[in-house]
Amino acid sequence: MDSAAIADNNTDQPPREIEQCENCARTIGRLEHPHLWEQHVVCSNCWRTLSSETTEQTLRKGRLAALIARSNENAPQASPDHAETSVFQADLPDYADQLTLAQHHERAAAGDPTSMNRIAILYSQGKGVGQDTVKAMAWFQRSAAAGSSAAMRNIGAFYAAGKGVPRDTSKAFTWFQRAAAAGDATAMAALGYLYEEGRGIEADIQQATQWYERAAVLGDITAMYALGRIFERGHGVPKDIAGAVGWYTRAAEAGCRVAMSSLGVLYATGHGVLQNDAMAFEWFDKAAEAGHGYAMFELGRFYETGRGVDLNFNLALLWYQKAAAHGHVGAMGAIGRLYAMGRGTTQDYLQALAWLIKAAEMGDLAAMHDVAYFYENGLGVSRNQKEALKWHRMAIDVETTQPGQA
Repeated sequence: MDSAAIADNNTDQPPREIEQCENCARTIGRLEHPHLWEQHVVCSNCWRTLSSETTEQTLRKGRLAALIARSNENAPQASPDHAETSVFQADLPDYADQLTLAQHHERAAAGDPTSMNRIAILYSQGKGVGQDTVKAMAWFQRSAAAGSSAAMRNIGAFYAAGKGVPRDTSKAFTWFQRAAAAGDATAMAALGYLYEEGRGIEADIQQATQWYERAAVLGDITAMYALGRIFERGHGVPKDIAGAVGWYTRAAEAGCRVAMSSLGVLYATGHGVLQNDAMAFEWFDKAAEAGHGYAMFELGRFYETGRGVDLNFNLALLWYQKAAAHGHVGAMGAIGRLYAMGRGTTQDYLQALAWLIKAAEMGDLAAMHDVAYFYENGLGVSRNQKEALKWHRMAIDVETTQPGQA
């Protein structure tokens, strides 16, 4: 294929910080490294357009998206309000207890704060009752007044997202403080996030780190991951890759897919640790098996290149297809190139072009150049120089307006 179809392989540049989201592949940064050479994953809020935003803004959103992705299986379909709530309250888990709504009402009438909180959750989710965020907030308040730290935290989440009440980050901060004082680990992690981002309170990375540490000690997975990220980047604290690996490992062992993938990236790049393809593959494999789209994409690349594992185009295609099903744009382009070269499948230019167009329409720069090349040379389509020029111009526009993609 044309060299323009291959993503930048500039090995002279140091790695740039990236963010991962298992649910989409919006690029908000780029990793430049001899071993991980394609522009890939850096995620942002999957449901927001990034073209008009600065790199710092998108990096901040990427951090949020990574947290959301851990707890919210439906992040791509979520509204921004719902997404923000997810960070703080783990998306109001759907309790699979044996009590009916009527039984919860009976217990609530007797003063049980847990049942009051669960009634609120049912109203918030619309489970067994019409969805009503105002009623949900009223029940959360009754539960909080009866001493439920979970309800206090959920009230904070509702204020943070503007659900059932006007959005008010200051009130959200106050309620998270109350919940944290009552020992709620998720609320502690929420305070860490608010301090880190300066929402409802002046930004203070030292305070953020302290709250994340308190939450992590109590087992909050999001806080463990956040600490790993902070120490990896030296964000307001001395950079400490060993510390980052330690926190990522604790989060990963507790089931955090994003942390598993982060460990894969560290070992794949040798960033602060001894570069180890086998370890990188192992962590990407764990993350992929747990449903992490970006890790699926990395497994595809490892199998395609025979890195850390025997070369296997069939498995490369399989993992790229799984990643594409999770919305990973880079995987869509990779599938197109495998079809174009007949690797892991019968050569099929028509299928190749269809996948490349899909990736290009979602903003993949290399795919745009590939689509132009196909039109220039009549691969899977009639030769069309005008159409080729259109795709080249689209790629140039991306390179000009979003230099991080170039």
